[in-house]
Amino acid sequence: MGAHRVQETIKGRAEGVQAQPDSPVPARDNKTLLSRSLGTLQPEAMLLWLTLALLWSTTCWAEQTYGLGGGKYFSTAPDYHNDVTGIRVSVAPALGLIKNIQLRRGSSWTVRHGEEGGKVQEFLLRPGEHIIAVHGSYKGYLRYLVVHTDQGRLASFGQAEGNTFSAYPDQQWQVLTGVFGHHKLLGLTSIGFQWEEPRVSGLTNAQARANPQPEK
Repeated sequence: MGAHRVQETIKGRAEGVQAQPDSPVPARDNKTLLSRSLGTLQPEAMLLWLTLALLWSTTCWAEQTYGLGGGKYFSTAPDYHNDVTGIRVSVAPALGLIKNIQLRRGSSWTVRHGEEGGKVQEFLLRPGEHIIAVHGSYKGYLRYLVVHTDQGRLASFGQAEGNTFSAYPDQQWQVLTGVFGHHKLLGLTSIGFQWEEPRVSGLTNAQARANPQPEK
Protein backbone atom coordinates (compact mmCIF):
# COMPACT_ATOMS: atom_id res chain seq x y z
CA MET A 1 0.00 0.00 0.00
CA GLY A 2 2.82 2.42 0.95
CA ALA A 3 4.79 1.59 -2.21
CA HIS A 4 1.65 2.24 -4.32
CA ARG A 5 1.21 5.70 -2.78
CA VAL A 6 4.89 6.52 -3.41
CA GLN A 7 4.47 5.51 -7.07
CA GLU A 8 1.34 7.66 -7.42
CA THR A 9 3.10 10.62 -5.81
CA ILE A 10 6.12 10.24 -8.10
CA LYS A 11 3.89 9.91 -11.15
CA GLY A 12 1.87 13.01 -10.25
CA ARG A 13 4.94 15.12 -9.65
CA ALA A 14 6.62 13.88 -12.81
CA GLU A 15 3.57 14.92 -14.87
CA GLY A 16 3.68 18.38 -13.31
CA VAL A 17 7.35 18.96 -14.15
CA GLN A 18 7.92 20.88 -17.40
CA ALA A 19 11.03 20.14 -19.45
CA GLN A 20 13.55 22.97 -19.20
CA PRO A 21 15.40 24.12 -22.35
CA ASP A 22 19.12 23.55 -22.11
CA SER A 23 21.65 25.41 -24.24
CA PRO A 24 24.86 23.70 -25.40
CA VAL A 25 27.81 23.95 -23.02
CA PRO A 26 31.51 23.18 -23.46
CA ALA A 27 32.57 19.64 -22.56
CA ARG A 28 33.29 19.30 -18.83
CA ASP A 29 33.89 16.53 -16.39
CA ASN A 30 30.99 14.47 -15.04
CA LYS A 31 30.97 16.22 -11.64
CA THR A 32 30.59 19.66 -13.26
CA LEU A 33 27.80 18.48 -15.55
CA LEU A 34 25.98 16.82 -12.66
CA SER A 35 26.17 19.99 -10.56
CA ARG A 36 24.89 22.08 -13.48
CA SER A 37 22.01 19.66 -14.18
CA LEU A 38 20.87 19.63 -10.55
CA GLY A 39 21.11 23.41 -10.38
CA THR A 40 18.60 23.85 -13.24
CA LEU A 41 15.96 21.55 -11.75
CA GLN A 42 12.71 22.94 -10.38
CA PRO A 43 11.93 21.99 -6.74
CA GLU A 44 9.40 19.35 -7.86
CA ALA A 45 11.92 17.79 -10.25
CA MET A 46 14.63 17.85 -7.58
CA LEU A 47 12.32 16.00 -5.18
CA LEU A 48 11.50 13.43 -7.86
CA TRP A 49 15.20 12.92 -8.65
CA LEU A 50 16.11 12.45 -4.98
CA THR A 51 13.22 10.02 -4.43
CA LEU A 52 14.25 7.86 -7.37
CA ALA A 53 17.89 7.96 -6.28
CA LEU A 54 16.91 6.80 -2.79
CA LEU A 55 14.76 3.95 -4.09
CA TRP A 56 17.54 2.84 -6.46
CA SER A 57 20.23 2.91 -3.78
CA THR A 58 18.10 0.93 -1.33
CA THR A 59 17.64 -1.81 -3.91
CA CYS A 60 21.17 -1.96 -5.28
CA TRP A 61 23.19 -1.62 -2.09
CA ALA A 62 21.35 -4.18 0.02
CA GLU A 63 23.56 -7.11 1.13
CA GLN A 64 21.99 -10.50 1.81
CA THR A 65 23.12 -12.03 5.11
CA TYR A 66 22.10 -15.26 6.81
CA GLY A 67 21.74 -15.48 10.59
CA LEU A 68 20.40 -13.32 13.40
CA GLY A 69 23.31 -10.88 13.25
CA GLY A 70 24.53 -8.63 16.01
CA GLY A 71 28.00 -7.69 17.13
CA LYS A 72 30.91 -6.40 15.07
CA TYR A 73 30.74 -6.25 11.27
CA PHE A 74 33.45 -7.90 9.17
CA SER A 75 34.24 -8.14 5.48
CA THR A 76 37.12 -9.61 3.50
CA ALA A 77 39.21 -6.98 1.72
CA PRO A 78 38.73 -6.76 -2.07
CA ASP A 79 41.22 -8.63 -4.25
CA TYR A 80 40.97 -7.94 -7.98
CA HIS A 81 43.84 -10.19 -9.04
CA ASN A 82 43.43 -13.56 -7.25
CA ASP A 83 40.66 -16.13 -7.02
CA VAL A 84 39.61 -17.82 -3.80
CA THR A 85 41.74 -20.96 -3.54
CA GLY A 86 40.81 -22.23 -0.08
CA ILE A 87 38.73 -21.77 3.04
CA ARG A 88 39.37 -22.30 6.76
CA VAL A 89 36.61 -22.52 9.34
CA SER A 90 37.11 -22.86 13.10
CA VAL A 91 34.42 -24.77 14.98
CA ALA A 92 33.90 -25.09 18.75
CA PRO A 93 32.78 -28.75 19.05
CA ALA A 94 31.50 -28.45 22.61
CA LEU A 95 29.23 -25.53 21.75
CA GLY A 96 28.50 -26.45 18.15
CA LEU A 97 29.34 -22.94 16.97
CA ILE A 98 31.41 -21.59 14.11
CA LYS A 99 34.01 -19.32 15.68
CA ASN A 100 35.73 -17.73 12.68
CA ILE A 101 36.34 -17.96 8.94
CA GLN A 102 39.29 -17.28 6.66
CA LEU A 103 39.73 -17.32 2.87
CA ARG A 104 42.80 -18.09 0.78
CA ARG A 105 43.36 -15.93 -2.30
CA GLY A 106 46.09 -17.10 -4.66
CA SER A 107 48.75 -18.40 -2.27
CA SER A 108 47.99 -16.08 0.68
CA TRP A 109 45.42 -16.29 3.48
CA THR A 110 43.27 -13.33 4.43
CA VAL A 111 42.98 -12.20 8.04
CA ARG A 112 40.82 -14.38 10.29
CA HIS A 113 37.30 -12.97 10.82
CA GLY A 114 35.47 -13.83 14.03
CA GLU A 115 36.54 -14.95 17.49
CA GLU A 116 39.63 -16.85 18.57
CA GLY A 117 39.57 -20.55 19.38
CA GLY A 118 37.90 -23.63 17.99
CA LYS A 119 39.19 -26.49 15.88
CA VAL A 120 40.42 -25.37 12.45
CA GLN A 121 39.21 -27.23 9.37
CA GLU A 122 40.75 -26.44 5.99
CA PHE A 123 39.59 -27.06 2.42
CA LEU A 124 41.93 -26.23 -0.50
CA LEU A 125 40.68 -25.85 -4.05
CA ARG A 126 42.32 -27.37 -7.10
CA PRO A 127 43.73 -25.18 -9.90
CA GLY A 128 40.81 -23.64 -11.79
CA GLU A 129 38.27 -24.77 -9.18
CA HIS A 130 35.78 -22.30 -7.67
CA ILE A 131 33.12 -22.23 -4.97
CA ILE A 132 29.72 -21.77 -6.62
CA ALA A 133 27.22 -22.41 -3.79
CA VAL A 134 27.05 -22.42 0.00
CA HIS A 135 24.51 -24.05 2.32
CA GLY A 136 24.34 -23.71 6.08
CA SER A 137 22.34 -23.30 9.26
CA TYR A 138 22.20 -21.02 12.29
CA LYS A 139 20.67 -21.04 15.73
CA GLY A 140 21.66 -17.92 17.61
CA TYR A 141 25.12 -18.32 16.10
CA LEU A 142 26.25 -19.82 12.80
CA ARG A 143 26.33 -23.61 13.20
CA TYR A 144 27.00 -25.21 9.84
CA LEU A 145 28.52 -24.43 6.43
CA VAL A 146 28.80 -26.55 3.29
CA VAL A 147 30.66 -25.19 0.25
CA HIS A 148 30.14 -26.66 -3.23
CA THR A 149 32.58 -26.28 -6.13
CA ASP A 150 32.25 -26.29 -9.92
CA GLN A 151 34.22 -29.55 -9.99
CA GLY A 152 31.54 -31.42 -8.03
CA ARG A 153 33.37 -31.41 -4.69
CA LEU A 154 32.09 -30.18 -1.34
CA ALA A 155 33.35 -29.57 2.19
CA SER A 156 31.29 -29.25 5.38
CA PHE A 157 32.07 -27.48 8.64
CA GLY A 158 30.18 -27.91 11.93
CA GLN A 159 26.86 -29.66 12.51
CA ALA A 160 23.48 -28.84 10.95
CA GLU A 161 21.12 -27.30 13.52
CA GLY A 162 18.44 -24.62 13.49
CA ASN A 163 17.36 -22.56 10.49
CA THR A 164 18.84 -23.52 7.14
CA PHE A 165 19.83 -21.36 4.16
CA SER A 166 21.22 -21.70 0.66
CA ALA A 167 23.26 -19.08 -1.19
CA TYR A 168 23.96 -18.95 -4.92
CA PRO A 169 25.28 -16.29 -7.33
CA ASP A 170 22.83 -14.45 -9.58
CA GLN A 171 24.69 -15.55 -12.73
CA GLN A 172 26.05 -19.02 -13.48
CA TRP A 173 29.52 -17.71 -14.35
CA GLN A 174 29.95 -15.95 -11.00
CA VAL A 175 31.96 -17.53 -8.17
CA LEU A 176 32.69 -16.81 -4.52
CA THR A 177 35.10 -13.88 -4.15
CA GLY A 178 34.55 -12.78 -0.53
CA VAL A 179 32.52 -13.06 2.66
CA PHE A 180 31.06 -10.61 5.17
CA GLY A 181 28.87 -10.72 8.27
CA HIS A 182 28.89 -10.17 12.04
CA HIS A 183 30.50 -11.78 15.07
CA LYS A 184 30.45 -11.35 18.82
CA LEU A 185 31.66 -13.06 22.01
CA LEU A 186 31.21 -16.73 21.02
CA GLY A 187 31.48 -16.68 17.23
CA LEU A 188 29.82 -15.69 13.94
CA THR A 189 26.23 -14.44 14.20
CA SER A 190 25.63 -13.90 10.47
CA ILE A 191 27.34 -14.39 7.13
CA GLY A 192 26.95 -13.19 3.56
CA PHE A 193 28.72 -14.03 0.32
CA GLN A 194 30.17 -11.92 -2.49
CA TRP A 195 29.78 -13.39 -5.98
CA GLU A 196 31.64 -12.04 -9.00
CA GLU A 197 33.39 -13.23 -12.14
CA PRO A 198 36.60 -15.23 -11.63
CA ARG A 199 39.71 -13.06 -11.29
CA VAL A 200 41.93 -15.42 -13.28
CA SER A 201 41.11 -15.85 -16.97
CA GLY A 202 39.65 -19.15 -18.03
CA LEU A 203 36.22 -20.77 -18.09
CA THR A 204 34.67 -22.33 -15.05
CA ASN A 205 33.01 -25.71 -15.49
CA ALA A 206 29.60 -24.00 -15.45
CA GLN A 207 30.68 -21.70 -18.28
CA ALA A 208 32.13 -24.59 -20.24
CA ARG A 209 28.83 -26.47 -20.01
CA ALA A 210 26.91 -23.37 -21.08
CA ASN A 211 29.28 -22.72 -24.03
CA PRO A 212 30.32 -26.11 -25.41
CA GLN A 213 33.11 -26.09 -27.96
CA PRO A 214 32.45 -27.77 -31.35
CA GLU A 215 34.07 -31.14 -31.86
CA LYS A 216 37.03 -31.24 -34.24
